[in-house]
Amino acid sequence: MERIDEEEREEDNNQQQSPGSKACICDNCKRSEEILLDRLTLYTESEYYDCTFRVGNENPKIFKCHKLILARASEVFAKMLYGDFKEGQKSKDDAIVIETNISPNAFDSAMRFIYGNEKVFPTTSLACEVYKFADKWQIENLRHAASLEIGEAELDQILLVYEMYKSLGDKHQEDNYLKVIVGNTSEILESPYWIDVAPSTVLEIFSQPKLNVDSERVLFDALVKWGEANSESPVDLRTNIDSALKQILFMTMESEEFAELCATSEDIFSVEERYQIFMSIGLRDFEQLPPDFSTGYQTRHQPHIYFLLDFNPRYCVCDATVNCDSPMSSFTFAVRAEVSIFLSNFELNCLVRKENFGLEADIVCCLSTHDFKKILGVATVKGTIGPETKTVEFRRPVYLSNNTWYTISISYLKRNDLQTKIFEYKNLPHRSWSWQPAKNSSIRVYHYESRFIHTDINKIIFSYLTDQ
Repeated sequence: MERIDEEEREEDNNQQQSPGSKACICDNCKRSEEILLDRLTLYTESEYYDCTFRVGNENPKIFKCHKLILARASEVFAKMLYGDFKEGQKSKDDAIVIETNISPNAFDSAMRFIYGNEKVFPTTSLACEVYKFADKWQIENLRHAASLEIGEAELDQILLVYEMYKSLGDKHQEDNYLKVIVGNTSEILESPYWIDVAPSTVLEIFSQPKLNVDSERVLFDALVKWGEANSESPVDLRTNIDSALKQILFMTMESEEFAELCATSEDIFSVEERYQIFMSIGLRDFEQLPPDFSTGYQTRHQPHIYFLLDFNPRYCVCDATVNCDSPMSSFTFAVRAEVSIFLSNFELNCLVRKENFGLEADIVCCLSTHDFKKILGVATVKGTIGPETKTVEFRRPVYLSNNTWYTISISYLKRNDLQTKIFEYKNLPHRSWSWQPAKNSSIRVYHYESRFIHTDINKIIFSYLTDQ
């Protein structure tokens, strides 16, 4: 995916460098690349190696390396290979057994970076392995390179990243990713990594007072799924999920919802527990709950603070009509912020204009990555337009990753014309709009081009979590 940072750096460099300096820099860069390529060849071709490493438990692999290069990259390697440790006394073909918990692929990626500054982290899982390797061996530039890849993790990989930082004792990053989990709980509980997380992670999530879930049933179903994947029998299942189960807010459920839950999970509760929870829900009396069960009765929905990108009337240039023959309306943007940003909803000009009241609408709105490879939200507007017509909303606020291009696209399915407006701005400063919600924090929304033109989108409403 395209990155804003890279474009801005390129623009700054083009503006600041004279032709002579550019040529000089290009020559230096070319020479540096040649040196790195020569060093990388030493590794990939096993030329003049003087130490060997065996990596991996199952199907281990042998890597032929060079003490001096590793020692210059890491003080820990330097002490091991040139100090009084037994590893430094081995012959070049007597393999040093290293990193039993790192895969050969991750070790190879680390070596390619150390030798040739080659960044080969195709997956978040691999980047996490490399990050842990760099952290242990104190290779700061490798750790930084891996962290950049980790920072682009998709939502379904956040649990993997969270547990990595937690295992390394990085409280700051652990807290940051816990906030992402809190803001995107439903999607993250559907991640393929969910069934592999540690019991402590499950309990940590279920203990949060605010989570982005439609109901506690979402948490219950995810907990049962995790328990079944990590248990050998129904008895083990209840034992394994017991602590987290008691964090579920059953008092926020209706009797019918709990009855349906019991019908699909008969082995989870004892007869007495089912009776006690039913009584508690029916009487709205938490004192009837089984011992140690949560007495909370307020939903976990996370409150958001909203901020607005309003195009009307500042950028309005002319009236227009839209119908099923119109091209798809779209707006492409990216965000950069110190807080987790969500797209909450947006307003279409055609739905708030009095000229359209009484007309029929059938509109499909989609939020996707700019390459359309991932659909993040779909909303439909169908029926008669009137004063009660509100903004277009997705099922829940959609989390937006930093520096990633997204597109809102609007399709009109009715033949009747709807009156709307066209919005345009030819010289948008820095291609962006900015807000400062709190001291030492800022939010910036970028447009894809310095000149933008789009149809019908009046306003875009973003939000961030109140506890950040």
